[in-house]
Amino acid sequence: EWKDVEYAYRHRINGKILEIQTRGRGKIRVTQAHSLFVYRDGKISVVRANEIKKGDYLVVSEKLPSYEGKMKSISIAALLKKILDERKQSRIYLYFRDKKELLSRCTEEIESARYIEACNGYQKLKNHIKINEKIGWLLGLWLAEGDFTERYVRFHLAKSEKELIEKVKKILKEEVGIIARTYPEGGKRKGVVVSAGSSIFACVLKALGFKNGATKKEIPEIILNSPRKVRLSFLKGLFDGDGHIDGYNDLVYSTYSPNLMKQVVNLLLFEGVNPTNGKNYLRIPYTRLNENMKKFLIKKKITSNRYPNDSIYGLPNEGIIKKIAIHLMNTYGMPYSVKTKLINKERMKSWVKKVGIKVKSLKHLLEGMITLVRVNGIKEISWKGDVYDFAVPQFNSFVGGNGVVYHNSFGWYIYSVIKYGSISLAHVSERLGTPNAKFLGLTISDIDEFNLQNFTIKATEQDIKRAEELMKYEWFKSKEWQKELKLMIERKIKAELEALSGKGLKFMTEVYLPTKLKEKKFLD
Repeated sequence: EWKDVEYAYRHRINGKILEIQTRGRGKIRVTQAHSLFVYRDGKISVVRANEIKKGDYLVVSEKLPSYEGKMKSISIAALLKKILDERKQSRIYLYFRDKKELLSRCTEEIESARYIEACNGYQKLKNHIKINEKIGWLLGLWLAEGDFTERYVRFHLAKSEKELIEKVKKILKEEVGIIARTYPEGGKRKGVVVSAGSSIFACVLKALGFKNGATKKEIPEIILNSPRKVRLSFLKGLFDGDGHIDGYNDLVYSTYSPNLMKQVVNLLLFEGVNPTNGKNYLRIPYTRLNENMKKFLIKKKITSNRYPNDSIYGLPNEGIIKKIAIHLMNTYGMPYSVKTKLINKERMKSWVKKVGIKVKSLKHLLEGMITLVRVNGIKEISWKGDVYDFAVPQFNSFVGGNGVVYHNSFGWYIYSVIKYGSISLAHVSERLGTPNAKFLGLTISDIDEFNLQNFTIKATEQDIKRAEELMKYEWFKSKEWQKELKLMIERKIKAELEALSGKGLKFMTEVYLPTKLKEKKFLD
């Protein structure tokens, strides 16, 4: 389900991080201290990145809970400041319903303008453009096949794509107000260029977050937060441009942009479509497309009754899964081969349901919206830049790029990062850290002192393991820290800040914080 982030912390490092190469979900870059969910020995465990090894299986999402964004309408004139910053021209004409001269650039007047035109321009654009399904498709196709200059927004299409060419021209005219022209494209492509001659429209795309360059392209926020039908139309446009059906009847989408690749994966997961990553492409087996997506993304009719291809996603044929499969084969005659490396999740789920077997350790894996991908390799890489830590209240996990499931960053680890400046806790750096920082709370001792027993969270096995690990670090060996860590281990509970919300904001601001600060009850 969707939850607000409790806290997010960003800091800069100059050192080594880990790059984990998976089979199916691309590359994952994490700090050595961060944790991922790993399937080992028949169960899912939380494992630090530096303890993950080749051959492990990581937990990834095979479906994300959908959300319904709001229909948005952009006012080009409201983007006036950004547009003027990008353009050399100092004048822009605004046309108003009441036809009065523009005396001041107040919000009401700007919002009431019906059309907008650049000085010396020849196209009058509609000031208010609704981000509907038509515009969604147009922007998706542009991201696949377009570029812009200071004066033009262009779509590069094949001569044979007459239907797409006419559709682009029609939407530009009806939804944006631009009369587009077409001309032959020179060079090797020998295609057709649909050109929207408007410096304002080019600046608007840039202001919204669209970028030129194959490696830099990404989906802007306004699309990601649009209603589902708009997002689907955007995907349709994207796939109409850079997608094709291969010889196996699989849908293949190509891109050189790593960020765009991750965004498309997540948009597909919202629709319950589980793609696989190649180096510069996504592959979606036809059998993994639900009926709605088949109709939406694929033009020609294809028939197939196969189970989804399990060569990438599936349950490793080992341990308890192998025992169950052999038992089902021997007892119920289920088809099975010990040579199979992966067993299709849906097939195993149907077998188990049919014979009435219940396997507690596999419940989340079989019934949840998750699947597994194999770790093909791990290597250290140099990293100079920002890294981020997130925590989600009440849950110990969140889904990141490419649908990878991450474990919450541990609060006391974050404190260590702030104070000492090393995400891996491997060294102390006063230059990067904040040595005078103090840990105010919430502590286990606070639970009793402030009567918060009803607002605690049960500590997981991994939480206990981390607490035991922290006790070994030099900067956690003070008497006060050792006491709090031991209390957590003995009582198997966590004290997290959301516990204070149960008492209300007044308690936090008038009781808890004043008491802690006045009595200097914080950890160093």
